[in-house]
Amino acid sequence: MGGGKSVCMMYGQTGSGKTYTMSGLFQFVANDLFMEIVRDVDFVVSVSAVEIAGSKCYDLIHDRSKVLVCDDGEGNTTLVGTTEVEADSTNALLEVFDNVKDLRSTEATTVNHQSSRSHLVCYINLRHRSARDSLGKLYGQLVLLDLAGSERNEDSFYHDAARRKEAIEINKSHLALKECVRAIGREDNTGFVPYRASVLTRILKSCLWSTNSRASVIATISPLSIDTEHTLHTLLCAEERVVPIREWDNDRVRNWVCSVRNGGFQKFADNVNSSVDGRMLIRFTHARFTQLCGGNSLAGGHLLKAFRDEVANRDKMLKARRERNAARRK
Repeated sequence: MGGGKSVCMMYGQTGSGKTYTMSGLFQFVANDLFMEIVRDVDFVVSVSAVEIAGSKCYDLIHDRSKVLVCDDGEGNTTLVGTTEVEADSTNALLEVFDNVKDLRSTEATTVNHQSSRSHLVCYINLRHRSARDSLGKLYGQLVLLDLAGSERNEDSFYHDAARRKEAIEINKSHLALKECVRAIGREDNTGFVPYRASVLTRILKSCLWSTNSRASVIATISPLSIDTEHTLHTLLCAEERVVPIREWDNDRVRNWVCSVRNGGFQKFADNVNSSVDGRMLIRFTHARFTQLCGGNSLAGGHLLKAFRDEVANRDKMLKARRERNAARRK
């Protein structure tokens, strides 16, 4: 509702619950969005959705018609041939999403009897009403991305040639996305972001590389012990974009306070001044943490210790990531 663009990605192995998670997230988004819009009748909600299968793209609003991925004169990626429909209620938005899921292609694998073998990109657009344009001018956009499930070589042992080729394409697009995320994290000193390496990253360019955008990753993992290797791989990939504390904004600071001791410090989140960001939090003394905890010195000490542990853990993760990236370059 504040404008700009954001993308939420579901990443994990086949059968770990990505599509299920996205369905639940869509439900929450639909409910919250129309609760806000009731207060502002100047907004229109619209939806478009595409499926990426290898290098091909299909419209999931209009009977899987082909979509062209083109670049305009300014280097921006445009989807030609997509259908965008207006949704005027929570139920209407959920109905569109159900239709989109029905049109998405699935295949049986050794891991999941109904596995999504393509990437689903769903755009929820918030537009200002306009007399000139039936949909209106784009104000904000949320992109929900359900990535195709990753598989190990042994997972595709019994697949035919077409399915194995499909798995290779999926893994290539995953790799392209991870390389772009690493570049965004300034691991690439040249400042080069290889977004043209796949159709997926070309489509996500405007969501990931614009100044008014945010991105998040939901990593889904299997509870089975036989999938431990896959689970570790998923967690390492999700860790690629660990945000340094010095880059935290005020919202991240508040969210961290709420998360300490399983929500035990949530009651102090409202005490965080709107000017406090990560850089300022790093300089906090015991007295400042005590002040944040409403003058409770004991609670301030616990919060200070929790923050020092957070700093140590993040430093450890960032160091491990740098070492892995250095090893890859050798």
